[in-house]
Amino acid sequence: MSLEGLDEGQYAAAAHNDGRHGLASAGPGSGKTKTVIAHVGELLRRGGNPKAIQVLAFSADAVEEFSKRLIASGAPGADQVSVRTLHSLGLRICGLMQRNGILPEAGLLTDKDANKIQMFMREALAEEDQSVWDVDDLQLDVMGQALTMAKSTLVRLDQDPPIEVLLRLAEGDEQVARALLRFEAIRAEQGFRTFDDLIYDVARALQDDPRAWRLVTNRFDNVIVDEYQDIDDAQQLLIKALIGTRGRGLVVGDEDQCIFDWRGANLHYMLSGFEDTYADVGVTRYFLSRTYRYGHELAIGANSLIRHNTERPDKTCISAPSTPATRVEMVMPTMASQDDQWPDLVLQALDHWQAQGRKLGEAVVLVRAFSIAAPLELALLKQKRPYHLEGKGVLEMPEVKALMAYTALQSEPYWQSLSTAQRQTQWQLILGYPGAFLPRALINNVTEAMAAAAMPAEALEILRQAAWADGVSGQHARALSMRADVIDRVLRAPAEPASIAEEVWSRLNWAQDIRRRVNDPIKQQERIDTLALVRDQISGFQTLEDLLETYSQGAVKGGGKKDGGRLKIMSMHASKGLEYPLVIVPGLADGQMPFIHPERPTNMEAERRLLMVAMTRAQEQLLLVAPNDADLAKRWEIEVNQQFSRRGDDAKAVTSRFLPEIDVESIRAARTHFYQVGTHPMTEGLTRYLDAMGPAKPAAELDTPAVETKRAPTAVLDLDELFGGPSF
Repeated sequence: MSLEGLDEGQYAAAAHNDGRHGLASAGPGSGKTKTVIAHVGELLRRGGNPKAIQVLAFSADAVEEFSKRLIASGAPGADQVSVRTLHSLGLRICGLMQRNGILPEAGLLTDKDANKIQMFMREALAEEDQSVWDVDDLQLDVMGQALTMAKSTLVRLDQDPPIEVLLRLAEGDEQVARALLRFEAIRAEQGFRTFDDLIYDVARALQDDPRAWRLVTNRFDNVIVDEYQDIDDAQQLLIKALIGTRGRGLVVGDEDQCIFDWRGANLHYMLSGFEDTYADVGVTRYFLSRTYRYGHELAIGANSLIRHNTERPDKTCISAPSTPATRVEMVMPTMASQDDQWPDLVLQALDHWQAQGRKLGEAVVLVRAFSIAAPLELALLKQKRPYHLEGKGVLEMPEVKALMAYTALQSEPYWQSLSTAQRQTQWQLILGYPGAFLPRALINNVTEAMAAAAMPAEALEILRQAAWADGVSGQHARALSMRADVIDRVLRAPAEPASIAEEVWSRLNWAQDIRRRVNDPIKQQERIDTLALVRDQISGFQTLEDLLETYSQGAVKGGGKKDGGRLKIMSMHASKGLEYPLVIVPGLADGQMPFIHPERPTNMEAERRLLMVAMTRAQEQLLLVAPNDADLAKRWEIEVNQQFSRRGDDAKAVTSRFLPEIDVESIRAARTHFYQVGTHPMTEGLTRYLDAMGPAKPAAELDTPAVETKRAPTAVLDLDELFGGPSF
């Protein structure tokens, strides 16, 4: 690929050849992959050794796309350039270090071994008198996140770190904190590595053993790193070793899109750390500031938001002439009392989208947390609208599954349709939630017997008999009997969803069980509120048949990205790198966005970056769903009921503090200036944006890069030859 067709920022970065390292700050949709491919092509055109070029990406999909496009560029030797994920490279270096006696032999446990990894985690979490099967699944989630954070930040789990460090990783859960150390001991005993350990073990070796550094460093002429804003401490150490003193690095990322700090991403490296590390050689910084994804309205809106961050260079993202006229709009309930009806506003927007001949699959709803999407999920289910959920939603909550299992007890057709295994699963949910301190082994034995009965009434008698069977302790017998009484009441209640839901909700203490199982107070309340919402939704159905038919559909899992007929719901974090014609962002209330924890400080700049990432996924339309706020409505020219709307301090306490930062006046001014819509006056924000645009520099005026003399051949770490196998 030649440098033709590149804009000024892309051209400068692709032609990087000044003997220094390079750092390219690339805004959303600015063509960074195109730029990096052009840069590799330039290196090859100058006579560079393709086997001495290492390109590092963050995902297997990114590796596949980059490799195909690089080979298609026709650059000489493009098919010999190593393009890998950091973890793929880590796997091969682990093997190399094992062969050289630096690391112990260890097998890799992948996603296919998830059950085995989970069992090791259960062993680490289980107390002395606790079965591994009685470990709470929610603690497994916390522990998994804690392990990732510990490995990415190079916490020495084998050297008994301070308890304060472990508690911070474990969200204050002492059992999880202790389990982190036990898990690392189990890992050493069993001889395995997880995905996180592929970088962690290499980085630890680089810290501790000079042989490791000598083995890895100074093997490449050029090391190119994508998504550099999300680099963590362990990955940075590996990159530093790869570059060494021989290589030249070009790192590409965007300070404004660093959104994975919760798993160890360290923005410091992108801001100044890379330049500090190579101050002796020097670093040339480039800016890819022109987006090819969205139009001027959204560019101005996103710029006005992110400008409030201080941890960023002074830069402005501008839209290329070819971009669509992206529309930025906001909706809100007309009265403060209607805030919980926001899903209706989303459904209305989707109706309008489809009325224009557009597909539902072109739209995405982005949320800070899936608990925010719960009301929309339930509304979609009730209206039987198809959707695809990229994550764990309402119906994945075990408490919701249990609530539905209780509600279905009176439906003979439903129970007759279940297999024996499915009936046992239903009974396991009913006996397991809310928790009654019953061992998992006892629940499994009792429900296996209950599942043999075709109907719930027969299974109830089996449960009553099992409660007082030989070998069952008095405590467990009482718990089983109490649960049997609840089942009996449900079976005798009127066959209406509302009556059954009320019976189950009033007889069992769901909230207390959640508070016992979930350590984090925010997550506690989210779970309780979501479950209460499901209860209310269940009560709104007239018949059990309609309820069960609706909920049996659920959300589609898998294949959703290719399904043009289904609305997509995903987290803001998962949307990174994606783009959609219509983006809808609900949950813009303070506490939800930004997410505010009562016991831990909030990184407001990271939260603001996350909102900007969500906004800049849009190509044609961005719809922000705000709570009722009379002052905000006035700025956005939204009609609300003035008498029953929030304003002043009342509104500030509810509305996301980020929404007033979005310069809607300049958005409207851009609508007039660029698209001749309306007669909105010029603003300071639009003037600043126009100044940043400046005159486009013709390609003919761009400096032609000098051709570098080919370096003398040196040893290359050809990992493909040493360790074959697929990248992942």
